[in-house]
Amino acid sequence: MFIYRTLLTLLAPAICLALLWRLLRGKETLAGLRQRLGFVAKLDAPIIWVHGASVGELTAARPLVDQLLDADPKPRVHLTSNTYTGVEHALSWQNPRITASIAPLDYRWATKRFLTRIRPGKMISLENEIWPNRFRICKKNAIPVIVAAGRISSSAFAAWTRLGGLARTTMQSITLLSPGDGNSGERFVVLGLPTSAQREVLNLKAYVALPQPDTAKIATIQKWSARSNTFLAASTHSGEDQVILQAFQLARRNAPDLRLILAPRHPDRVPKIVHLLDEAGLKFSRHTKALQPNEIDDVLIADALGEMALWYSASFAAFVGGSLVEKGGHTPFEPAQFNCAIIYGPSTYNQSAAYEALKAANAATQVNDAAALAKAISTSHEDFLKNGPSTHAGEVLSQGQAVSALAAFVREILETSK
Repeated sequence: MFIYRTLLTLLAPAICLALLWRLLRGKETLAGLRQRLGFVAKLDAPIIWVHGASVGELTAARPLVDQLLDADPKPRVHLTSNTYTGVEHALSWQNPRITASIAPLDYRWATKRFLTRIRPGKMISLENEIWPNRFRICKKNAIPVIVAAGRISSSAFAAWTRLGGLARTTMQSITLLSPGDGNSGERFVVLGLPTSAQREVLNLKAYVALPQPDTAKIATIQKWSARSNTFLAASTHSGEDQVILQAFQLARRNAPDLRLILAPRHPDRVPKIVHLLDEAGLKFSRHTKALQPNEIDDVLIADALGEMALWYSASFAAFVGGSLVEKGGHTPFEPAQFNCAIIYGPSTYNQSAAYEALKAANAATQVNDAAALAKAISTSHEDFLKNGPSTHAGEVLSQGQAVSALAAFVREILETSK
């Protein structure tokens, strides 16, 4: 811990400069900056603190949060995120028992200030959000530390193993942990997690059911392009968009009526995507600028938050982003819910069990480059025209979902006292 804290102290000037630079560029607000330093509104106990990195993690945690609130009418939940989009997403739930803020930096003084103001009875961290100071300070204050759907990739595991005592101290601060997959569960134990703290595998994304989109919105999109001709690239990251656009243009050689909905994981990348579209000579609209795409547009940039159900409903197939680059792949459960054919890249460690089940059942298509993606788009398009929406992926994924696992974990969380 000493080395970690010393390193944070040495990095403090650089972190301050980075935050000030973000503030000057409009990517940070004064209110958000104060929250990162631990200055949040004081809350009345009892509070359950739930932390997720951003929108994806908090979306996955919603069934967990809902069950916590339904099971006990007393506590409120305070959600934190590392990003503003995560906080906005949490507030969009409009639940009077839920508050939200930017998470404190992992400095002792910031974390202590934050804990003094919200006084949580327990802290739940989602997936790969493992913070040494935060966990250690919670333990010292007798606040149970719970990790839900905990994940450690092979590369992260290699990094943690080099940290020795810091890894052990951090893992031994955890009260309860449900791993997101079997490999992660084994890695947590090797790093120092007490076996008594480990529970069964829990994939939170398996429980997420997006609300059905407004039929009027679907009709608006379908005036531009019928579902049978619309391909979705969902939650894309930098490095994937070029491949997707190239594949889209290849696929259109045989099916010129194809249209593309491009939904970047982070809307702040839209200017770069616009540049790529201009270079490719493709006509496009931004959803936030024109709710009704122009009929001559080739591409709709889905740059509005909270509309993924709409894009899935409007598409015959979806490429799942974060899989052509080393981001571990995003959830296949959402496109499966809306009967989209699923296409994904080789990086799937975030949802390895789900993708392995899909691959074994031939219920999704893995691609490695633009040519393979173009072929997968064309094949999915032909299948949709012949057979309609694909239900295969949904059937495979529903078979592997342990419905009782979440309820059992919620009971354990509520029974874990401060």
